[in-house]
Amino acid sequence: MSLAANLQRLALGGLSQVSAPVLAQVTNIRPAVIEGKRLHPQLQAFAAIQRKLFPVHRMPVEQSRGMYRMAMRNFAVAPKRMALIEELAIPGELGLVRARLFVPPGLSTPLPLTVYFHGGGFVLGDVAGYDSTCRHIADKARCAVLSVDYRLAPEHPMPAAVIDAGAVWRYLLSHGKQMGIDTRRMAVAGDSAGGLLSAMVAQMARDADVQAPCHQLLIYPATDGRMNTRSAQLYAKGFILEKKLTDWFRAHTAGGLSDDELHHVMPINAARFDGLAPATVVVAGFDPLYDEGMDYAARLRDAGVPVEIHDHPDMLHGFLTFTGTVLRARQALDQAIASLHRALWSGHTLTAPARPRAVMVPHSV
Repeated sequence: MSLAANLQRLALGGLSQVSAPVLAQVTNIRPAVIEGKRLHPQLQAFAAIQRKLFPVHRMPVEQSRGMYRMAMRNFAVAPKRMALIEELAIPGELGLVRARLFVPPGLSTPLPLTVYFHGGGFVLGDVAGYDSTCRHIADKARCAVLSVDYRLAPEHPMPAAVIDAGAVWRYLLSHGKQMGIDTRRMAVAGDSAGGLLSAMVAQMARDADVQAPCHQLLIYPATDGRMNTRSAQLYAKGFILEKKLTDWFRAHTAGGLSDDELHHVMPINAARFDGLAPATVVVAGFDPLYDEGMDYAARLRDAGVPVEIHDHPDMLHGFLTFTGTVLRARQALDQAIASLHRALWSGHTLTAPARPRAVMVPHSV
């Protein structure tokens, strides 16, 4: 049976409706309980299935990308109807950066905007796989969402992704009004590697003395990269983001960069943390990156930056993948989106009824 067929069979097989005891019997695993935290049984079952059937670090890169895209499409939230979807090509320092703009029904220009950077260890992920997730964010946060297809390794190792992220932000600052965007209400958001890019955009905007994001939503963000924290050791095996996988990501993304050079593209290594955008930091209990997310939130808070922490002890890294199949995962996502909505709409009123006007965009591809 093909990879796509296997994933579809799992997605449509009603795994979300199976009770915890039955899941434990089917997957032949004991409930995961570490330091008083109990992993959600459905996520534990998915982690076991992924580990046995789809070991990403043992696959060719293109096959891994296809698997990740298919999983996001099959397991993530169902796609919401949009008033406008536009493919964009944004000029960057290394060439055009492709992106997809989502505008939900009921909004009129100028539009609040969230710039979304997908996860995938800088090797996997794309706007196609995150299509339904970004539609969901646009619908729930009542904003336009620009999903960025930044360059991936190993074809484009670090810091290509960071350079692309900065280029997109600068382009929006200079062209956003022409696109129908309210440039005063632009947030950044991302999961895992995308969380790192969101944090870096906030830092780069401050350091360049240009308009900063009004908010940064960091979902189980990578902020350090050394993988030497206690959580990285506790959850190094059996919880999707295994050490073998993080080593695989690092081997592809580092390129010829030394550890010292990689140091400069890790948000936790910033010289200062004051003056950054208010943040919502979402962490998962069974995540090797748990400590990285909490440490970064503490650095922001200590520097006087308003921070809201969403700590989900029963979740694991990558739970966005399962928001259409695991109710708790979708609830965690919706809680994060609620923070984003508050940041974008505080002090503003949505006039109703409203219809989207034409949005001027760069050359479509």
